[in-house]
Amino acid sequence: MKYYKQEMPDLHGTGKQKSYFRPATYTNIHGDQLFRRMGMSGSGASEETMRAAVRIIRETILHYLSIGHTVTIDGLGSFRLSLGLKEGKVMEPTDDESDETKRNAQSVEVKKVLFKVDRNFLQELNMGISLERAETKHLKKPNTTKEERLQMALDYLNSHAFFRAADYVSLTGLSQSAAHYELQSLVADKSSGLKTNGKGTHIVYVKDEA
Repeated sequence: MKYYKQEMPDLHGTGKQKSYFRPATYTNIHGDQLFRRMGMSGSGASEETMRAAVRIIRETILHYLSIGHTVTIDGLGSFRLSLGLKEGKVMEPTDDESDETKRNAQSVEVKKVLFKVDRNFLQELNMGISLERAETKHLKKPNTTKEERLQMALDYLNSHAFFRAADYVSLTGLSQSAAHYELQSLVADKSSGLKTNGKGTHIVYVKDEA
C-alpha cells in the first residue's frame, strides 16, 4: 500500500513546515464486495447467512448502545456514544426536580458513535501491511497574507450574496484543508466581517453586517 507525506507551510507566517502522513485511498469497499470476499474465506457460510449475521450484530449493538452500555467485539474494537446538544438548543440552570431538567433532557441527542480499535487488530494490521512511500506532495505557500485573502472574500461578497468554501479555495489558491481552517478562524474573529449561514454541508459564508 502506498502512502503520502504531505508538507504544508504554516499559515501564520512562522516559516515552519508541518508534515502529515496519509494512505493513498483507492476505492471504498461496499457490502457486496465485502460479502463476496468473506464467501471466499472457506468458512462454508453463504453470503445470505453472513448478511443476516451482520444485520443481527448491528441490531444488537444498537440495542445495547441505546440503553447506555458500551459494546466490545473482541479482536475488533469497542463502540460508545458521544452526546451533545441538538442544533439551536441551550442548557438552562436546573434543579434536579425542575421543569428545566426535563427540557434539558429533550435538548440532548447522540452526536457520534465512537469506535476504538482493538490493540491486537492494530498489531495484526501492522504485521500484515507493506508500506511504500508515494511521491511527496508539497503545498505551495500562498503569496498573499491572511488579511489580503479576507479582503478578497469581502470584495467577492460585494457582488455575490454568499460564497462556499470551494469558492474561497478558487479565490485564494489555498488547499481545501487550509481554506477550511482559515475560514473557521475568520468567522471566529468578530472583527473580520464574515459569518456563516446554514449548517452541515450547506454552510455558506456571508457578510456580517452587525
